[in-house]
Amino acid sequence: MANGKNSILVYRDWITIFNELNDDEAGRLIKHFFEYVNDLNPEPPDRLTGLLFKQIENTLKRDLKKWESKSQRNRENALIRWDKENANASERMRNNAKNADSENDIDTVNDSEIYKEEGHLRITWNDMNKLIDEFGEEKANDYINQVLNYRKNNKYKSLYLTALKWLKRDRKASEERKRTKSKLAI
Repeated sequence: MANGKNSILVYRDWITIFNELNDDEAGRLIKHFFEYVNDLNPEPPDRLTGLLFKQIENTLKRDLKKWESKSQRNRENALIRWDKENANASERMRNNAKNADSENDIDTVNDSEIYKEEGHLRITWNDMNKLIDEFGEEKANDYINQVLNYRKNNKYKSLYLTALKWLKRDRKASEERKRTKSKLAI
C-alpha cells in the first residue's frame, strides 16, 4: 500500500470469487489479501490462491493509481493556494475541502474494460458480469439492447444502472403477476 494510505476499497462483487471456495480456500485467499495490502510481499500458498487473487490484485493496483493521482492533484492545488502572494487564511482555504482539486473527477475506463458502447452510453465487463450473475446472460444482453434502442435513452447517464433498474422493475412485476395467479388458482 502507498505511504499514508490506511484504507482500501473492497468490492461487493468479489463475493462471487469467495462463494465458489470452501472455507479453507477462502481463508487462504483472505489471509493472502491482508498480507498483500500490508506490504508483506506474500507468495501465494497454492496455485488456486494465486490465480484467484490476480483479479483482486489488479483492482487494488488500479485503485491505488487513482488514489495516488488524486493525492498528487490535491497536493499541487494546496501548494498553489498557499503560494499566492498577499493571501489571507480564508483565501487560502477552500470552502469544500473534500474536493480539493478544481478539475472534474472523471473515471477513465480502458477500451479493454468496455463490454459495449453506443453513443454516450457504455457498460464495462465488470458491470455486465454483475447483471449476468443476477439475471442470466440472455436477459442481461436483452435489456442492454433495449436501453440502447430506446429512442429517449439520451436522458440516461449509465447503461448499467438503467438496465439494472429495468430488470429489477420487470422482475418485481413478474413476481406480482405470479402471486396474483396463484391467489386466483386457490
